Amino acid sequence: MITFILLGNVITRTPTIGEMLVVERSPPNAESLCFARINAAKQVKTEYFSILDGGEDILYDNFESSTEYVCNQLSITGLDIGSSMDILRGTPGGRYMQHCVVCRTSAFNHLDLPSSGLFHFEPMVYGVLRKRGIVYHDEIIYEWIPSPSGAATWKDTPLARINGGRWASGKYPVDFTKVVPDNMTYRPGYPKEL
Repeated sequence: MITFILLGNVITRTPTIGEMLVVERSPPNAESLCFARINAAKQVKTEYFSILDGGEDILYDNFESSTEYVCNQLSITGLDIGSSMDILRGTPGGRYMQHCVVCRTSAFNHLDLPSSGLFHFEPMVYGVLRKRGIVYHDEIIYEWIPSPSGAATWKDTPLARINGGRWASGKYPVDFTKVVPDNMTYRPGYPKEL
């Protein structure tokens, strides 16, 4: 039914449903991470997949039942993407749809994704798959605890997120040679364009 992709990280609790696909960790830059996720998703043989960040992130007790609910709703509706909610540790009331996203594998496999470039997987892939609609389950099932050296801290992540969103909307990505200011840091959600 579903494969959970984990990129070389250790996770405090693995899901008790579906399959796990653990792949080698990418070099610490946004482009490598994006294409490691794309290449991993291309290996999935189940109907759905979801990407787990790992590290100290916490899967709540309702993770499996909520994920099954989203998969069932995707099956019923024929939509290609669905999500429950995750929260960012230390952000009161902050709710996000990033770490609990379920994608239909066949829809992903039909995407004509770029083979290189500074992109971020989530805004690029999720942005395209949600164009027909999204199954939304308003239940918090995951707590994101950013790593001090994780993708959220990388200098190229903000620009990669912008490029991913622009690619998904059919716009040309911003200039890849543009220098990302040293003081630019990632904040959950989509950053404003430079």
